[in-house]
Amino acid sequence: MSGICLNAQEKPKTDTTAAKEIEAVTLTKQVFKKQSDRFVYDVAASPVAKGNTAFNILKQTPLVSSTDDKTLKIIGKNNAVIFINGRKTNMDAESLTQFLKNT
Repeated sequence: MSGICLNAQEKPKTDTTAAKEIEAVTLTKQVFKKQSDRFVYDVAASPVAKGNTAFNILKQTPLVSSTDDKTLKIIGKNNAVIFINGRKTNMDAESLTQFLKNT
């Protein structure tokens, strides 16, 4: 009887691509959005929201200013309409300012 013995040896595979570690990934949410008829500022996504009052956050919002720390102007206009949670506020300017400074 004749016997045949075959030995197969695989070549070690070499990886031709190098692996790189990523230290961190940062995702940011859009804070300021322009819609067809309004600008929307997402306070929850804002990095300045924590520890500030609503009035201070609005003062730091693009296009909003306050020169006397009592009134808000949007694009330089005093008669801005303010919506809170999608509802128009019917407060006078002084009441609205106090409300925003206390929240």
